[in-house]
Amino acid sequence: MGVTAASLVLVHLRPVQHIGDAPKMRVLPRETGRPPAGQEGAPFDRRYEIVSRDMERARALVTDEVHQLTVRQDLVSWWLRDQMLIVQFDGMGQPASLHRRLPGLVRLAKAVTGTPAA
Repeated sequence: MGVTAASLVLVHLRPVQHIGDAPKMRVLPRETGRPPAGQEGAPFDRRYEIVSRDMERARALVTDEVHQLTVRQDLVSWWLRDQMLIVQFDGMGQPASLHRRLPGLVRLAKAVTGTPAA
């Protein structure tokens, strides 16, 4: 039996705009593989689901830009809690993989905080 080491990338988000009171939330792989009715064609909705106790506020943070960045970065999952963005993706133990993804992860962090991406 093989063992796969999982690592996480944590980014502390400075309190910018609404992030200070952002809901705790997760974007996780969709367990059923079936998106909600009416969203069958959206790549994000086919692959991920948003989990939060405050779904209205969580969905408001996960904009179309965040959808695109999450899919484009091929993330396994990400969480937002206590002003921390926690990201997981395959190949995290390989420096080249992190280096290649870093610009996209910065754009994701800016998109989640509502800060314009540079």
